[in-house]
Amino acid sequence: MRAVDALKPGSILWDTDVKGFGVRCQRRDKVYFLKATVRGKQRWLTIGPHGSPWTPEKARKAAKRKHGSIADGGDPAADREAARHNPTVADLCDRYHEDYAKEHKKPSSAASDKANIENHVRPLLGQSFVADLTQVDIDRFKKAVKNGKTARPRSESQQGGPGVTGGPGVANRCIALLSKMFNLAERWGWRPGGTNPCRHVDKYKENKREKFLSEAELARLSEALTVGERDGTETPHAIASVRLLIFTGARLGEILTLEWDHIDFERAMLLLPDSKTGQKAVFLSAPALDVLSSLPRLVNNPYVICGKKVGAHLV
Repeated sequence: MRAVDALKPGSILWDTDVKGFGVRCQRRDKVYFLKATVRGKQRWLTIGPHGSPWTPEKARKAAKRKHGSIADGGDPAADREAARHNPTVADLCDRYHEDYAKEHKKPSSAASDKANIENHVRPLLGQSFVADLTQVDIDRFKKAVKNGKTARPRSESQQGGPGVTGGPGVANRCIALLSKMFNLAERWGWRPGGTNPCRHVDKYKENKREKFLSEAELARLSEALTVGERDGTETPHAIASVRLLIFTGARLGEILTLEWDHIDFERAMLLLPDSKTGQKAVFLSAPALDVLSSLPRLVNNPYVICGKKVGAHLV
């Protein structure tokens, strides 16, 4: 190690144990290499720069492996070039988002997919080659997500929302996402047809829970909204969002992204264009119409439930 650290630019230090193995001091870095004859031609094969993870011992072991590969008729340089054109799961994630999710999925669904990719898929599978993954790898990934290997608490800089969680539900959604991604990989020629490694991977059982507010709970919620409205502790749009959820039964995302153009006051309907099934009609009760009629419309903001930023909805 000391001999390597003492090298001057332009000098080479040859190893005494492994033939052709050495370290060359360039202008900035010291680089381990192997000089060997591959299929009748002399090659200088780069192993890696001196420093973590390339210690002299690890670089020497890598040189020995390259010698073994060459003895078996392999060509390390050609193998490295082939690997460079072999897409990884990280490459698949990028293409899935750009070429598929942005074009074919709802913005909220695309955002959810992106979160699962960044929180779970990339950390655990990103460096793996798309063509190499097997059902065993997917099963291992599924268990890791379920057991919380990628979970982390909410950071101080995070703008709202919980931290990253694991569990069976998250694992199931990641498997469904990966299955779609690998179907696309087959379509794009990155894997042979019919080889999706997510096939036959069992999902975890989930206990789906539905919670309906009791009359007493609804009364307490109504009282809290009235107090917030009277004292000005909450904005009119925040209070209206909760009331609309109660009076319409719509999803939270549908209410938060509701635009004035989606409301047909004459027919007492919401015409939601961002539904999974296309345009969705939600009939409005008299209390819901009263809430919408009482809300002020902000200039240059299309959203019914306005946020603090100009032109944005409540987040």
